[in-house]
Amino acid sequence: MKILVVDDSKSVHNFVKICLNDANVELEFANDGVEALERAATGGIDLILLDWEMPNKNGIDTLIELRGAGNETPVIMLTSRNDPEDIAKAIQNGAQDYIMKPFPQDILTQKLEMLMGLEI
Repeated sequence: MKILVVDDSKSVHNFVKICLNDANVELEFANDGVEALERAATGGIDLILLDWEMPNKNGIDTLIELRGAGNETPVIMLTSRNDPEDIAKAIQNGAQDYIMKPFPQDILTQKLEMLMGLEI
C-alpha cells in the first residue's frame, strides 16, 4: 500500500514515518497541494494524508480538485483546523476522515486500520 503524505512540515512527515514504521506501507511525501496533485495524477496512491494549510495550494482546494478530476483515492485530512464548519466542508468535498493536529500515534493507526484494513 502506498500512502501520500501532503504537508509543508517536515516534522509531520517524520512523525508519520515513525507512526507507520511497523506497517507494511510505502510512504511518499509532498510539500503542498500542487505536488500532491502531480503525484496523485501518476496513479498508484492508495491513500492521501492531507494537511489543510499549505503554501501554493491548500488542502481543501487540493481535495476539491482531486474529486473534480474524478480521483477517488481515500483522503484523511490531518490539520490543526478544528472548526466544525471546516470539518463539514472537508467531508462534504470527499474526505473520508479528519484528524486534528497534534495527534497521538494511536489515532492515526486506528483510522488507517478502520479505513484501509491495515494491521499496524
